[in-house]
Amino acid sequence: MKEKACDLIYLNTKRYISLATLKTFYWSIIFLPIIMVAKSVATIKANGISWETLFPVISFAVWSFMYWAFVRKVQSTNTKNFELRFLVNGIFGLLMSSFFWIVYTTFNFLVKPLFGFDFCLWLLLFYVLFSTIYISLIILSTHKGAFSKIRKLGNSAKVMALDAFLASLIPLAGTLGMITSRWLSTNASVSTHDIVTTISGVSLIFIPSLAHINFVQYFYCKKYKISCDENGDTTSPKLKP
Repeated sequence: MKEKACDLIYLNTKRYISLATLKTFYWSIIFLPIIMVAKSVATIKANGISWETLFPVISFAVWSFMYWAFVRKVQSTNTKNFELRFLVNGIFGLLMSSFFWIVYTTFNFLVKPLFGFDFCLWLLLFYVLFSTIYISLIILSTHKGAFSKIRKLGNSAKVMALDAFLASLIPLAGTLGMITSRWLSTNASVSTHDIVTTISGVSLIFIPSLAHINFVQYFYCKKYKISCDENGDTTSPKLKP
């Protein structure tokens, strides 16, 4: 079983979120919270204070605190442990899902699209359900030895090129979403705009949950005491401040 776990752990050990990326990524997406908070303040001035109008300010403040607490924790450990990369990747995925959920929920409050706040709460339930099924499938696939074949396929030039292209789109997701939303507001009907916005918002919430695979990798690293990658590297130098 340890060999099967290694196939999962060594699936892609070269890609992980570095400390420098954690520090700079926040500032690359800060325009979204600023826009949402600005709309919230304008709504407060127009309609008064309510929990809907205060939601963006409070939620983004809490999220920012959690994000930088996480960054400080990674920095304060001053460690280069191999398995740390998986924990950082997994938590970063959770933070991104929660960020886009806050953005989408704020959009529901301030712009009033197709669905309301109840739908946003249902999204949280579906997120937990999806994550549970996803992690279960990863564990099952590991026991079946499926990741041995996936590792071999992943080393092909076409798959590596596609993987690099998709990874390059992640930092642009928020910007592309805003541009698309503005274009739809101008050129599409209200119903079309609401449907596309809902699909885009839900996708942005669920796509980062794919990083949950890192939690399974971290678990197997601890369970089988795997402290180095396939090349014998025991460190993650970019995670060290």
